[in-house]
Amino acid sequence: MLPTPAVPVVSVIAGTATISNYNSAYTYVFSPAGPSVGTGGLISGMIAGTSYTVTAKNGSCTSAASTSFSFLCTKPGDFSSAGVPTKFGITVQQKQAGWPESIPNGFITLESKTKGLVITRVQNQTVIADPKEGMLIYDIDAACVKLYNGTLWNCIQRSCNN
Repeated sequence: MLPTPAVPVVSVIAGTATISNYNSAYTYVFSPAGPSVGTGGLISGMIAGTSYTVTAKNGSCTSAASTSFSFLCTKPGDFSSAGVPTKFGITVQQKQAGWPESIPNGFITLESKTKGLVITRVQNQTVIADPKEGMLIYDIDAACVKLYNGTLWNCIQRSCNN
């Protein structure tokens, strides 16, 4: 009878996942299905933000599942001279022409020398009777910061835009 494989140990560094105790004689099974293991234990086919576990199979013997792992999509900023302009900003300074568009690679620009930002906490977005485009709230029910785009409230989420 073959020995039961050790629990796979997965390390995720800078968006790359690897099974550090990889054994090419084993078959690796992911939950949820999708990823695969290549030479040296390199995992490919993962979806950013999805949590996975993996087991190692040696014939009819299967290891316990690994601890859950995932990775977040990261992309370098646009380091060209112009960059991608920021479209939304809050300032208590004197407004200057081209601001916040002159701040490259931002989502929201906040500008102050002495003030902090306090986001209004509401039970849910329905309590805002007359929302305005660009309005920010913390939605307690949804447990997220939401931005009103003029039509819909959307949770601000980390994403990897292509």
